[in-house]
Amino acid sequence: MKHITKILGLGILFLFFATMQISAQKCKFDYEKNDPFTGEITKGISLEVKEKTSMPSVTHAGKPFRYNFIVNRLGDNFFIDADIYFGGNVRELIRKGEPFILKLSNGETISLTAQDDVVPIAIGQPSGGFWTQYKAKYSIDAVTLQKLSTFTPTLFRFSLEGKNYDREVDSKEQKKFTQATTCILQ
Repeated sequence: MKHITKILGLGILFLFFATMQISAQKCKFDYEKNDPFTGEITKGISLEVKEKTSMPSVTHAGKPFRYNFIVNRLGDNFFIDADIYFGGNVRELIRKGEPFILKLSNGETISLTAQDDVVPIAIGQPSGGFWTQYKAKYSIDAVTLQKLSTFTPTLFRFSLEGKNYDREVDSKEQKKFTQATTCILQ
């Protein structure tokens, strides 16, 4: 009986360590290098949130259809770059201080603000239509990143000259946010 208990105990211990090894997150950064002037480590991880369709259609005119985010770290400073794509030729600006709000799975909201005014970039398409791209930067601190690594974002709101655009975050995208924020904190 003692022999079976020992074997069972060793088996459980083996499964525990095997599970830990499998679940250990491997971080893949888009870039990871030392700043040539300061020597500080700089790294970033990108993630994409897009509509179910790969190409915007007439129904996307004036609406965002894809968000590319890069969670960045430079030494002890953190920020999120957001490339936001709209269908059509949108001319409004992202004003410095306009919010980007994330609602977390625990019900809490996090509000980030645009660091600068952002002018839209019109991108002509071979089909004759236009996309509009915004390249915004939002500061974020380590405490807020820690919240994002613990509680996944379920909804975000992007503001453009006072007009709000809400987007639900599906479970696959939530996982990407959690992985990116966990990795960037390491």
